[in-house]
Amino acid sequence: MGIEITRTYNKDAWREDLKRVLMQAGAKAKDVVFLFSDTQIKEESFLEDINNILNSGDVPNLYAPDEFESIIGDVRPLCKAAGKIDTRDNIWQHYISLVRSHLHVVLAFSPIGGSFRNRCRMFPSLVNCCTIDWFSAWPEDALFSVAESILGRSGGRPLGIEGMVDPLCNMCVKIHRSVEESSGRFLREKRRHNYTTPTSYLELIRLYTEMLTSQRSIVDGKISRYEGGLTKLADAETVVAELRVELTKLQPTLKKAAADTEALLKQLAVDQKDADEAAA
Repeated sequence: MGIEITRTYNKDAWREDLKRVLMQAGAKAKDVVFLFSDTQIKEESFLEDINNILNSGDVPNLYAPDEFESIIGDVRPLCKAAGKIDTRDNIWQHYISLVRSHLHVVLAFSPIGGSFRNRCRMFPSLVNCCTIDWFSAWPEDALFSVAESILGRSGGRPLGIEGMVDPLCNMCVKIHRSVEESSGRFLREKRRHNYTTPTSYLELIRLYTEMLTSQRSIVDGKISRYEGGLTKLADAETVVAELRVELTKLQPTLKKAAADTEALLKQLAVDQKDADEAAA
């Protein structure tokens, strides 16, 4: 189980999700895995509640009176079945023990930056009450396999790079490995950590596919514009050729019209001269 972060998600919604998880584990005695990552921390108070759950299995002032009574009623048969006297205190303690027995909290936190160290200092149960799994770096065959799966599935066929998938995968592996080696040298020389995680590797591949898609779209747009321009030029050339043929056909008519015009001008000149003499 987990939570779904939205823009309007707040502490009240967080408390309601916690109630749902704890009641599943405690009141219904179901095995529950609660997955929570550092990207879901909208308020640091979330971690305070997680710290309390890890430490004691309970969050102070979480339940309303009617919810408390509902829990007492649901857990009373379980408390009797366990051979305990069904007083309210015993029932509540049995509820807490059921939560601690059936709830498994999985925290996915990144060590990058100082936030992880600060949170471990502020909420010690994140260390004292957890088993920390430090995942080893992916081997090269795993890096290659992941890149091949992503590029071959989402980038190969639509982008026409199916013949380049293997070289691209090798390049992704080389880039990631070179960053790891540089980070190790940076730690030795400067005594400062630079983490490169599997998420960084996936972001590298995602960035490549997005840039390739974007650039392919830009190139396709330019090709389309150039093809449209060439089509218009071809159409204009066809029109010009037709006009040339038409002009060639009209040459005799134009020559005859020019000769008639010249004769008419000569006749007009003679008539004008006679008119001037008559006027004089």
